[in-house]
Amino acid sequence: MSAHEAGKLSRRPHRKSRLGCGNCKRRRVKCDEIQPACGNCKRHSIECDYQIDPNANKASNTPPERSASAGECPPKRGCTFFSSYQTNFKPPKRPHRRRKSMLKAIQHMSTKSVISPPLPTRPFDFTIIDMELFHYFLTTEDLGNPDRGSGQALDRVQLPRLGFSFPYVLRLLLTLSGFHRLRHRMDTPGQLCLLQQKDYQVTAERHYSLAVRELSAALPRLEKDNSYAIFTAAANIFICGFARGPQEGEYLAFREDNEKGFLNLFMGARMVATTCAMMFPSSAAGGQTESSQSSSEQSKTKDPTTTRRVISDYEAQLNQLQDLAFEMDDGLRPPVYSVIISRLHQLYDTIYSTHPPTHAELWPLVFAWLYQLPDPFLMGLQHRDPVSLVIFAHFAVLLNELSFSWLIRGWPEHILAGIHRHLDDYHRPFIQWPIAHILRESVNIDP
Repeated sequence: MSAHEAGKLSRRPHRKSRLGCGNCKRRRVKCDEIQPACGNCKRHSIECDYQIDPNANKASNTPPERSASAGECPPKRGCTFFSSYQTNFKPPKRPHRRRKSMLKAIQHMSTKSVISPPLPTRPFDFTIIDMELFHYFLTTEDLGNPDRGSGQALDRVQLPRLGFSFPYVLRLLLTLSGFHRLRHRMDTPGQLCLLQQKDYQVTAERHYSLAVRELSAALPRLEKDNSYAIFTAAANIFICGFARGPQEGEYLAFREDNEKGFLNLFMGARMVATTCAMMFPSSAAGGQTESSQSSSEQSKTKDPTTTRRVISDYEAQLNQLQDLAFEMDDGLRPPVYSVIISRLHQLYDTIYSTHPPTHAELWPLVFAWLYQLPDPFLMGLQHRDPVSLVIFAHFAVLLNELSFSWLIRGWPEHILAGIHRHLDDYHRPFIQWPIAHILRESVNIDP
């Protein structure tokens, strides 16, 4: 054999080693054995896992530093971390017997920040529409009650901060923004296409539904630390129900499908408020009081005399209601009706007095009557009892005084239409007076 042929058949000398990483061994490629990560693993953006045999260390001339560095990363058989930053990398095939070890590797990697620190678990991630609605909440002036003054500015700071700790509060803020934008789309023609309106509607309804479910799950864990958030969410669920606007088959006090009406949410907020009253942190209660005082002072300055049309003929109408209540054969309901009508009469006297309340003072006055409704009367409304519906129709006149707010606008007319539709011919004349005052003229609503 010639020297040329001998050189051609000879192989390049190389050092044999079994100290390569596990990834290179599985892929059957040469490992440069650079620690803590070899070149092949760095190139493929995977974790380099060295599997060092203690017997092999003794037989080789590897310095002690190599085993020490290997001790920093515990040997894991079949553990490979795949990065999401390199989209063109195809992971090597693995046999099915290594799935269990891969699960252990993922659990191990969750405690180590190899590529990037793990993100905390979020109940939901902000989408583009969510960010737009959140910006809308922060920048829209008439989103809340316009007479709240500095109280609205306080809400724009404290409510988002509260929502970052309690996501159901944040969901309700996005719900309120979405419903407000949909209700005001007529004021901004051309700015919202049909697709955008659908996106806002779906997003607002989704957040509203999830907020109700999350709040229901949080109620059994009510404590001092979350009492203010739960109370705020319960109140905003009722507010968002008004913000959604009048819905077909939903008339606040009852529904056409015989389910509990939207008013039931207000009763739920009443129970939560009673439970949370003694649990509020002092800082939250103090901020709420300060907001209410400053809001009341500013509203009085802006609205010293409320231009409200005085209704002078309600005395005879409410007396007629008392007579209608006592016509009932049931001995339990007339006393309940009498108390409710008396409270309604007092509310009429306050609102239509010579010194009427301001817009800001109207809210607690009107909703206080709802707050005090007894359960038998609520059951009568749910089952569409005629006398209960007639009494509630007279409350719609007072609710109409809040129509300066976009939240209430359209609801009084909608409630009266539903009540008129579900009354018989005998009881319909009793609600002509509320209809005349709400619609500003005597009208007949077709059944």
